Amino acid sequence: MVSKGPVYFKDLDALRAIAFLAIFLHHGIFTADPTVEASVAFLAADVITKPAWLGVPFFFALSGFLITYLLLSEEQRRGKISVGKFYVRRILRIWPLYYAVVIFGFFIFPLLHGLMVHEPYTENATLWKYLAFLGNFDIIKNGLPYGAGLGVTWSLSVEEQFYLVWPIFFIVVPRKFRVWSVLFLFMLSQYLIQARDLPYPHTLASMSDLSMGALLAIAIFNNKPLFNKLTELPKWAIFLIYVIGIAHLYSWTLYDLGNRVFVSLFMVFVLFDQSFCKFSPLKLRKFRILGYWGRLTYGLYLLHTIGNFIMYNAIKPYRAHLGEPAFIDMALQPIASLLLTMAMAYVSYKFFEKPFLDLKTKFTTSGTVAA
Repeated sequence: MVSKGPVYFKDLDALRAIAFLAIFLHHGIFTADPTVEASVAFLAADVITKPAWLGVPFFFALSGFLITYLLLSEEQRRGKISVGKFYVRRILRIWPLYYAVVIFGFFIFPLLHGLMVHEPYTENATLWKYLAFLGNFDIIKNGLPYGAGLGVTWSLSVEEQFYLVWPIFFIVVPRKFRVWSVLFLFMLSQYLIQARDLPYPHTLASMSDLSMGALLAIAIFNNKPLFNKLTELPKWAIFLIYVIGIAHLYSWTLYDLGNRVFVSLFMVFVLFDQSFCKFSPLKLRKFRILGYWGRLTYGLYLLHTIGNFIMYNAIKPYRAHLGEPAFIDMALQPIASLLLTMAMAYVSYKFFEKPFLDLKTKFTTSGTVAA
């Protein structure tokens, strides 16, 4: 099951794009108009997009899988893991745009807010915690920050904390204990979420999905006959799992029925199906436009709340001339915000992120993994 050459999971780019679109729907369709909020159309949209917030947990599962696969692939080929080069690759990928957004949120946004909103502005976020990738703990203590762009960075804090310890985990923990150790992390995370009500932005709570993704990668490298057999699941079985999984997402998010464990399992099944199942009903690599934008999802994710803020306040003075409030809040504004976000992400990727990404090749020690 493990390739000896460079590795690239073609279908995962499209999955990234879908996860981002889910998050965008969760944040992008909103209204301050009570009449729109009470409308049937808005209530229906709210029901349809209810599971959309799970785009962030899906990104965690995806990161857990890809980062673990990358580390195990390097260990298999070289006999060891280069922690230093791993850190440099992560820094080149994450830090440039992350710190640009933090600078924007703390220093530029207050000026922009004054120009566009003309209301008093006070930031409740703690600058040093965001500089130190501890924003998730700041949000737990102080609530969501006011600065546009800052709110979504909590998940980057979680991922950076994960990246800090994960390569060391694979150096310290013997191979025969890895599965049980990661399972323990998963069960601990579930216990803290369900029994101790630990908020999801806490790193130990988010480990639920990160560890499930990691378990998938470890299962691949263990190369057990059962795993190989599962790659030959028939189309009807895969389709049935998708139907049951999606139904469970809605029953869990709408009616609090079911279990968070099954949500994590379903997300990992989606990764498994797209990456390894031989008879999948639909491989997402066929949707090339999704694959293209999937490679830009880091920028799309970090910049979309900035796009939402700019477009909301740009449209606000002209609302009375643009049509029905429901049309503006549910169609015009989200579409305009998405287009602006896509434009910002494209410019960011081509002229700001890419030079740093090109440097990653100097610190690559194993096969190319999209991470």
